[in-house]
Amino acid sequence: MRILPALPVLAGLLLASPVLAAEAVFGIGQSNPQESRDDRDLSVSADIRSNTLADLGGVELRAGAGAVADGIDELWVGAGFTAEVPLGGSWFAEGSVMPGYYDFTDGVNTKDDLALRTRLGLGVRLDSGDAVSVAIDHRAGPDGGFRSEAERLGIQYHHSFGGY
Repeated sequence: MRILPALPVLAGLLLASPVLAAEAVFGIGQSNPQESRDDRDLSVSADIRSNTLADLGGVELRAGAGAVADGIDELWVGAGFTAEVPLGGSWFAEGSVMPGYYDFTDGVNTKDDLALRTRLGLGVRLDSGDAVSVAIDHRAGPDGGFRSEAERLGIQYHHSFGGY
């Protein structure tokens, strides 16, 4: 099971977060939510996000990096861009596109070590500046082809280090 070797990557993202990022996002979820695989459904994730790089008509664009590990022996680590769009009040929509390294044993074979993770989510910002969101991730190979069973549904906690 590759969750144990992935823990140092996730811990490294946590420790680097206050220095390198404006926000850290930690999640727990279920890989391939349409199919039950007993105790192998659990997945954990960690992302770090920079301060806002650009504001494009209300869309905040940031740099980011992340890692996802789950019980079907998948590990993904990558970096790219995230975007957040305010929806009114404390609500926001988020999305990200991050190419990265994908390693699997019994997971979904994207036929390459390179995989693109896309994420779409909906969240609410708390009075503290932190947030909670629900998001779905998808991993695809370099050809961009949709891979069934490469989805992940999760709940994220966004911890703000201030600023962004």
